[in-house]
Order: sequence, then structure tokens, then C-alpha cells
Amino acid sequence: MLGVVGLHSSIPLRHLFAWIVCVLALVLQCTGADLSTQSDSAELLIKQGNNDEARQMLSDLLARLESSEGSDLERAKVLALLGETWVTKREDSSPDSEHTKARAFFLRALEIRERVLGSKHASLIRLLNQIGDTHNKAAEHEASIMYHERALVLAELKHGGDHPGIVHQLNRLADTFRNLAKYDDAMVLLQQALDIQLQAHGEKSGETIAAIGQLAETCRRSNDSAKAIEYYDRQIEILTHFHGPDHDSIAGIYTIQGSIYTQVSHYAKAKELLERALEIFTKRHGEENGSVATVKALMANLYSAIGDPEKALELDEEVVRIHKKTIGENHPLTAHRMDNLGLRYSYLGEYEKAAELH
Repeated sequence: MLGVVGLHSSIPLRHLFAWIVCVLALVLQCTGADLSTQSDSAELLIKQGNNDEARQMLSDLLARLESSEGSDLERAKVLALLGETWVTKREDSSPDSEHTKARAFFLRALEIRERVLGSKHASLIRLLNQIGDTHNKAAEHEASIMYHERALVLAELKHGGDHPGIVHQLNRLADTFRNLAKYDDAMVLLQQALDIQLQAHGEKSGETIAAIGQLAETCRRSNDSAKAIEYYDRQIEILTHFHGPDHDSIAGIYTIQGSIYTQVSHYAKAKELLERALEIFTKRHGEENGSVATVKALMANLYSAIGDPEKALELDEEVVRIHKKTIGENHPLTAHRMDNLGLRYSYLGEYEKAAELH
């Protein structure tokens, strides 16, 4: 008999949930419940982050399916779910190994669905994207293009070429082109996405803001600073319409713009924007906040660039103090900021203080 877990058990809720689903699946199997119900239970486990439990359940289910119980499409569903159990990696796992395992299951599921449903069926879109994503995450960007392009074609067949339903596909393919530094190709896709959102939702909409942001980010990464600033200004105008001038999202854009202006040596404008961002974040969240620390770190870079290392040092000291208090001394970001502070000390000849940080 299975024991009863008490209300005051020390078992974490996510493990208790996994236990309940596994017991339910066992009962379903013993009572001859349909295979679809069991795969649904496994899918629920995946959504809860219980990948190991789901993987075991699905492996058992796949063995049953491959012994001639169930249909090809049921087997394809289980294979796809098995792939998903390898997508969310544990910190101690090998990324390349897990992407390869996920891809193998996705490819087997794709082969079955193509054979049963045909090569133009809409249900292939998700699998094609998942396969492309495994290549992207393994830095195999060229390999991912074929899958994302094919997914886009199927999405256009399903929705039409000017439907908001294809925007996600356009963005996904554009992101792959950005990873390959093929920014012109990415911009063509992202402009198409913006045109679709403008037609469907108008200028002042969240969808349009997101589409403009994609274009701005692509220009920033391609070092087209002027065009990036133009797109970010357009975002600010729309966001101000919705939220007023003192919203976090607007301060975030000021932060990005300030960084860009620093990189192109427009220091006065960079200082103006970073100070405005700092004012908004401080007003909304107080002095000891991660966003405040980020802006101060960028301001430290700015003051270093304009020849004021003492002010840069003062700001970096504040950044480290904030991070130690908010995320702890052992956090990777805190360690990174401490390294920067050590370099500031070394530059000013304060070698003992620099050594203390290493």
C-alpha cells in the first residue's frame, strides 16, 4: 500500500505534486486507462519542471507504444514530450549532450508526423521550431535556419503572409540571423513583423512596442547607433502614452540609450539619459535596487571615459555595496562587479585594496 503524506509533511510541494501525478499515472496504467491520458499526465509534470519523473513515465509509455500498442501519432507525441524533458537543463548537465538528446527525440517525432500527416501539416511547426532551437542553443546557428525557415513557410500557409500569427516565426528566424551577424536579413524579417503589428493593432499597442524593440536591438547589435536610438525614441513615445514619463520600461530604454551614447563618445547626452534613468529607478524602488546598480555601473564607465576615474571608482563602490546587500557576495554578478572595482583600484595605484578583492 502507498503511504499517506500528511498535511504537515516536510516534502516540498513540487515533489509532492510529482508524487501525486506519478501515482495517478500508475493507477491509470493498472486500470487500462487510455495512453493519451498518461501522456497528458507526463506533460503536466514537464510544465511543473519535474523532468526526471516525466522522462521515466514517458520512457515506459514509449516502450508500450513500440510494442504495437497505440497509434503512430501517439508515439510521435510521446517522443516530442521526451525531447522536451531534455530542453530544460540542470546546472550540472552538459548543454551539448542535452541538446543532442532532445533533438534526437524531436527528429523521430517529426519523421512520424510527416509520414502520417504530410509535410505541410500545421502540427509540424512546433517540432520544427524545437529542432531549430536545439541547434541555436548549441551555437549551431546555420543548421537552425533550415528548420525555422520551414516553420515560417508552414505558418504562412496556416495564417497567411500578413497575419499576426506569423510574427513569432519571423522573430525566431530573425534571432537566428542576428546570432550569425546577418543583420540585414534580420531587419527584413523584423520590418515585416512590425508592418503586420501596425496593421493589426495600430501604433499605440504593446505588440507594436515589442516589434519596434526588436528592430532597435538589431540596430544596436549591428552598431547602427543612430537608427537604434531612433527606434528606442519611438518606443519611449508610445510607452509614455500608456504609462507616463516615469515608468520602469522607459527608464530601461534610457539606460540602453545612455550606454549607446557612451560608446559613440556623446558623453553629455549619455550623462543626461543615465541620470534620468537613475532618477526614475530610485524614485520607484529606492537606492538599493538591481536596476539602480546597473545604471550606476554604466555611469562609472561614462566617468572613466571622460577622464574622471575617482568618480568612476565611487560609483563602482556603490554598485558592489548594492549587489552585496541585494543578491549576496557570492553571486556571479557581484563577483563581476568586484573585479571591475579591483581594476579601478589598480588604475589609481591602490594595489592593496585591489588585492583584497581577489
